[in-house]
Amino acid sequence: QLGAVASVALQGPDARAEAVAVLRDVLALKPGHGEALAQLEGLGEDPELSVQVAEILEPLYAATSDWDKLVASLETELEAADAADTEGRVGLLSRIGETLLDQLGAADRAFDAYGRALREDPRSDATGQRLEQIADATDTWGDYVFLLEDIGAGLTDPTLMLAYRTRVAQVVEDHLDDAARAQDAWRAVLEIDPDSGLALEHLEELFRTGQQWTELDEVYGRRLSVLLASEPDDEEGADGTAVQVEELRFSMAVLHEEMLEDTPGAIDIYRTVLEADGSNLRAAQALDRLFGAEGRHEELSENLNLQLGLVEDDEERRVVQCRLAALLVGHLYRVEDAIALYGEVLAEDAGFTDAREALEALIASHPDHQLAVAEVLEAARALTGFQGPA
Repeated sequence: QLGAVASVALQGPDARAEAVAVLRDVLALKPGHGEALAQLEGLGEDPELSVQVAEILEPLYAATSDWDKLVASLETELEAADAADTEGRVGLLSRIGETLLDQLGAADRAFDAYGRALREDPRSDATGQRLEQIADATDTWGDYVFLLEDIGAGLTDPTLMLAYRTRVAQVVEDHLDDAARAQDAWRAVLEIDPDSGLALEHLEELFRTGQQWTELDEVYGRRLSVLLASEPDDEEGADGTAVQVEELRFSMAVLHEEMLEDTPGAIDIYRTVLEADGSNLRAAQALDRLFGAEGRHEELSENLNLQLGLVEDDEERRVVQCRLAALLVGHLYRVEDAIALYGEVLAEDAGFTDAREALEALIASHPDHQLAVAEVLEAARALTGFQGPA
């Protein structure tokens, strides 16, 4: 019968097609028949019969673990597959990749097959996962990034483009140890989605780690703009946004003060915090420090007066009163106002040492105010029985 098949196969295309059918039946009865298999493989070299032969040989190769020939048969089927049949083509490429990886251990060839599958269907999560598994096992993350960038460059759907750029940025940052390239990748994400919280978060960390303070300030500014433009759904959401805005502004102020050495810029930011929340003691105390360091005494005086209305602890409030009084004496030349402040302190706590000692020093430094000072000290003595200098 095989001899007859061979002789028929030489007579023309129709006869060769009939020979393929006969050999298929032979191999169905006896899959391991070597002569039939060789005859069929020979007929498969005919371009007009190659796909039909490949489909017949494919299960036979799988059954006999002839993996290289199985891959070749699948590739033949792929060449003939309809370009519009995305699902079918991806299925064939996935089988090729699976065979190469799991049966032949050819990770590089498997990566190529799955890469072609991803090009056929850029939305396939399953294909992307297989590629990442190979990249992780073989440390070929650079090849994976190149593939994603190449596919992404040809995309037109903004949502899919964003997904690809985001994954590129994540892989570069996590696996390629290239901070500059990671920064560029996250910036590419912002080109599509300027409000991407994920991109801004990663850029913030990258710039902080790299001590790129000017760039970090720009990221803070963009994050702040996003928060200020947001529209929370309810009061709870609005409160949460307000807290985020406040904390971000504090971070910006610290950056300006400590890293950028921009004290005026830090002062402006803290003032903005107080404009939004006039009871923010933390911002007021930060301005207290900066006004003092800059010698801005009038503004410091105003700030200390503000703090007097914010401080809840009596002892802490008296400390602020004494600081304000010392400022009035030492820099603003308002001695009478300072004496009155010390008097308020001693009226509440006649034994408050700082106020009492400051008044006693005034007797020597400002003799023209001795009478007013003496009256305040006398009132304090009356309250405590303290005996000090007259």
